[in-house]
Formats: sequence, C-alpha cells, structure tokens
Amino acid sequence: KDKLLFRATISVICLSFLYVIVLLSSSPTEPKRRILDRDEELSLVSDGLTQWLRKHHGVVGYVALKYIDHGGDEVRGLVATTDLDAGALVFRIPRDLFITPGKIVEREDSLELLLAARVAEEFRKGPRSLWRKYLQAVPTRDELAKFHPMFASNEDLTLFSDLPMARLIRSTRSRLREKWSQNKEGRPLQDGVSWPTDLEWLDFLHAFVIQLSHRIRVRIPDSPKSKESHETVALVPMADMANLVSDRDANIRWEYSEDDDAVVVRTIKPVKSGVELVQAVYHAEQRPKDNGLLAYQYGITIGNNHYAADPLAPDVCDGDSTVRPRPTVA
Repeated sequence: KDKLLFRATISVICLSFLYVIVLLSSSPTEPKRRILDRDEELSLVSDGLTQWLRKHHGVVGYVALKYIDHGGDEVRGLVATTDLDAGALVFRIPRDLFITPGKIVEREDSLELLLAARVAEEFRKGPRSLWRKYLQAVPTRDELAKFHPMFASNEDLTLFSDLPMARLIRSTRSRLREKWSQNKEGRPLQDGVSWPTDLEWLDFLHAFVIQLSHRIRVRIPDSPKSKESHETVALVPMADMANLVSDRDANIRWEYSEDDDAVVVRTIKPVKSGVELVQAVYHAEQRPKDNGLLAYQYGITIGNNHYAADPLAPDVCDGDSTVRPRPTVA
C-alpha cells in the first residue's frame, strides 16, 4: 500500500514537472538583445555627451566622435558630419564645464596632481558626477595600457633607458608613486594636493594620464567677475578629444573667449563631411613638443614634426650588440 502511494506521488510530481516544461516552452520569450558593436557604442556615447553639453549651455556643431585609423590603429577622434566652411563654429564650451585643478598654484607638478585628483574624484562618483557623460567618452585604463608609454612595464622602460622619453616616464612615474604613497599614509602634500586615501595606484595613474593627454593650457579669470587672470590646465569636454597633427595639417583651432567665458573652437579651413577635425600639436598647450615629448604626453608621434628632438648619444645607435648594464628600476 505504501509502495503504491509512493509511486503515485512520484508520478504526480513528474507529470507536474513535464506540464511546467511544456508551458514554458510554449510561452512567448523576449527576443535576445542585440549586442552593440564598438562603433555603435561610441555613437551612443557621442550622442549622450553632445546632449549633455547642450543641456548645460554648451554649443556643439556638426561633429561626432568616431573611431579613426591612425597608422593601422583605430583611435577615437572628432569627425565633421557635414561640409564645414572655414570659420565654422565647432564648439563653445562654457568655463563651468571645464575640469580644472580647483585652485591657483604656480608649480607645474602641483597643477598636474591637482587636476589628476579632480579627475580621479569624478571617476569615483560614478553616476553622481556632473561629468559622467564626458568620462564615459575618454579612454579606459585598459585602452590606454595598450599604447600609452606611461603604462609600459618596468622591464621595457629599463631596456629603452637610453631614450630621454623613457627616462622621463620613469622619473614621472616614480614621483607619482611617491606622492600616492605619501597621500595614502596621510602625510600632507605641497599646495594642499590630496585625494581619497583608498584610491588604488592604477586608478590614480589612469586619472593622471587622462589629464596629461587631454588637457589644454588656458588663461582664465580668477573668478567669474574678476579682472585678474591666471594660467592653468583644464579638461574641456569633447573639445579636448581632437587628435593632434603638425601645424600645417591642422583644420581647427581653439581660443578662450572672455566675452563668452568659454573655449570656442572653429575651423581654420574648409572641411568635408567625414573628414577628421584635428588641431596643431603646438596649439594644445602653446609649447613646442618634439616626438619624444609627444610620446610621453599623448602616446603618439607625428611624421613631419618640425620640432626636432635632441640627438641621442653617439654610442646608443652604433650597432654594438654588447648588452650594457642597465639601471635598476625602483
């Protein structure tokens, strides 16, 4: 009797289970969401950034972020979406949308650290950040690690230590690591520079490289109604995403407009639809940069750079296959 009852119970359970399976299989299912490809994702990011800028009183002309081939590598850049005449307005970005160091200091290294700290702080805020649409558009840490020499391994930097650029990267990274450790231990830094003590080293390095590779150097008023001004470095959303070329190949130029209290970007020659909008290397920071400095700051070189690099020591390229001792990486 008990066996018959047990078998009947098992049969009911099995039939119920089969019924549920048939019911589910006959129910309409939601179609699978199509995975966006990289170009579509960037298009959405570009549209979101454009809408955000316009919402906050910025002006964005006929321009969009696209992936562009540069020497076999695809990088983000700005592309005209219609034919533009010389003098066409590309951007007008008000000063309250700049990311700046937040205080007036004279030391260049303090300016860099303050701006990097601001960028890191905004990254940590995530969706609460005013600049979240902009930060979604800048290269990720993994993307930068593929090409920017600030993410080079210690072994590679040691191997190329005869190059001034490699030595500059090593010294900068060593200085940054020291400042990061000092801040993590709660020891005060010069000029009141600080950031959250739990910020990881690679996240801080990412923020530093973003400011290094996107910043412009601009003179702005000390305050909105002040007649006094100071020179600083700043990130200017979307306008700072134009790639760099030689002076003769540039087709856009930016300037700070006191009347508009904004960075204004215009074309300096006619530009056809689909052509990349690029600015001159010198104009980004009003300083000459040879290819070594371009590699250090932006992770690029340009073929017709008329700012010559200092010559290497004669024995660096003498063809000697002897392996010379290399300095130890700190």
